[in-house]
Amino acid sequence: MTPNEWLGLGLGLLLAVVLARIAWAGSRPAPYRHTRTRRLVCPVLGHVVDCMLEQDVRTGQWKGVLRCWAFARPEEVTCEHDCMRRLNLGFALEGERPGEKVRS
Repeated sequence: MTPNEWLGLGLGLLLAVVLARIAWAGSRPAPYRHTRTRRLVCPVLGHVVDCMLEQDVRTGQWKGVLRCWAFARPEEVTCEHDCMRRLNLGFALEGERPGEKVRS
């Protein structure tokens, strides 16, 4: 084989590996999630709180409450995540109203 044929074979194999990697990454069921801090009215406490929620980018569904500043330790969320469930059902949990202070 000539050097040009070896080069063509090598580039063809490299292209096949790259395409296989892209196909594998696209077919994985791994969730694509991001976090967003939201100010909302807690459905349990009834007052405005700041929460850090995790959202699945593909479906738009809220998957969990990572932090909630209604608790003494925001990272230890001990409630049933009613806010997340209601947001997934399409209910608007109004955020801060003009002149209202956030309880933390």
